[in-house]
Amino acid sequence: MKLKTLSYAIGIALLISGCSKPVSVSTESVQNNGFKGEFSQNSSDSQTAGKVQKSTIKQQFLTSFIDAAEKTTNEYKTYFTNFSPEEAKSIKASFDANEDIRNSLVIWQYTDKKFDQSIFADDAKIREMAKLLKLTPKINDWFFPLDEKAQKYLNNGDLQAGRDFLLRYWTLVLFDWSSQPSSGWPEIKGLNDREARGRWIIICMSRLRFANLFVSEIAHMMPTIHKNPTEFRNDFVVALNKMPNETLYRIFEQAAEQASDDMNARPFTIDMVTGRGTSWVAGTKEYNGQQSGWTLKSGGQTIFGNGYVDGQLIENEIGSSLELSSKIDRSIKRSGTTGTDENAKGSAKVD
Repeated sequence: MKLKTLSYAIGIALLISGCSKPVSVSTESVQNNGFKGEFSQNSSDSQTAGKVQKSTIKQQFLTSFIDAAEKTTNEYKTYFTNFSPEEAKSIKASFDANEDIRNSLVIWQYTDKKFDQSIFADDAKIREMAKLLKLTPKINDWFFPLDEKAQKYLNNGDLQAGRDFLLRYWTLVLFDWSSQPSSGWPEIKGLNDREARGRWIIICMSRLRFANLFVSEIAHMMPTIHKNPTEFRNDFVVALNKMPNETLYRIFEQAAEQASDDMNARPFTIDMVTGRGTSWVAGTKEYNGQQSGWTLKSGGQTIFGNGYVDGQLIENEIGSSLELSSKIDRSIKRSGTTGTDENAKGSAKVD
């Protein structure tokens, strides 16, 4: 269990009370802190595709992934409406429903509480949350697959589409938290320094384990060659859209299990030397947080970070750095894409 005491040698007692400043994120508009028209190709494009493939440049998949996830999260935010204080009062239930999901995601990081289907099970809450969202007049073409879920949710009252849309939003929010560089040991309201370190350790382990599983799963669903960053981002959105909900929930579950195992591994030592970042060793696992980013190692081998995903240095090829995204008027008719849970099941890997 996540809440077991680390050991008398460390003397860190993990408490559930209190809320960490670094993991406190605004409800309806989560802020990032840092970490081609149509994309279909027909036979007439084969010659061009061949030329693009020859001129591609290899780069780290993880770097491209983080950029695509950040831009997708930012696009999601455009659907959340700004309300005046008076307007907000009239839809308090909607904000409360959104806050409940955010709190569930925060608590998942350091307790045994699951982030699963039950979080989105209440039909009334899903209906309420629709009041916080509004379809934008224009759409970035690469975001079409997820926008179609938003349309079904907001225009047709399709609650399953709403669950799909919201689950992917909060999944991206957690990945954004996970991809942030280390800013040192935080102060956490209601906890002393030793308790705060224990809380922060399990939070970071949960995040990194989640990030590794999430990126690995998406990587297996994406092509390895892309014409430009926009096409990579579209391929990312397509993969995220097609991923079954149960696969996402399984990633949350396995990440929590892996973090719990690491938390209870022995020996467990914390590096408290000033200037060496935020790091600790749990058995054979080493977590190292620097201003340049986080890495997770096992037996000296990098598992995640510095371009590594699930122990492999993954690269992708992009033909051009030119962005070819365009805003499309919502009135333009476009064929639909396959829904999330109608696709074949994926598999979350465990190391």
